[in-house]
Amino acid sequence: MRYYPHVASSPSVHPGAPIPPRKVPHAHKVERLVHLELADRRVKLQEPCSRCGRKHKEWFEIKANREQLRTVDACVRRWVEWSEQAKEGLTAFEHKI
Repeated sequence: MRYYPHVASSPSVHPGAPIPPRKVPHAHKVERLVHLELADRRVKLQEPCSRCGRKHKEWFEIKANREQLRTVDACVRRWVEWSEQAKEGLTAFEHKI
């Protein structure tokens, strides 16, 4: 999650993209916070991935509907916003729901 919104291949702006991607400060912390918030939706794999041999912790299962996608997007946006404010030296973050 180095760039948000996520761009699969590169951090460059793609034609037609509504929001240009931007580098996320403290990307590892943001990723961890998102994982904690979405922990109840995490896919718990019994076996390692057949392609890379790792047990992925970054896979989440949600219903394929707008409400669920908005919930996940709101979570990511909230923590990206927090990281951007933290980068600017702000100590208080107003948790927006």
